[in-house]
Amino acid sequence: MYSKAQLLKMNHSPLGSNWIRNLENIKEYANIYPTGDASLSGRMYVALSEKLTDELIKKYNILV
Repeated sequence: MYSKAQLLKMNHSPLGSNWIRNLENIKEYANIYPTGDASLSGRMYVALSEKLTDELIKKYNILV
């Protein structure tokens, strides 16, 4: 798990920016999961603080 501050720092790193989605809904801690979506800078990830469910996997196109 990562803190929201860590996620924000990672999301604006020299390696890429805005590659983690859903940060506005994170209060304190979250895990990041790879999605099937990509941009020119690479794979997109989603930050979630709740457990993965089939609904979340479909909603965010999470790779399992």
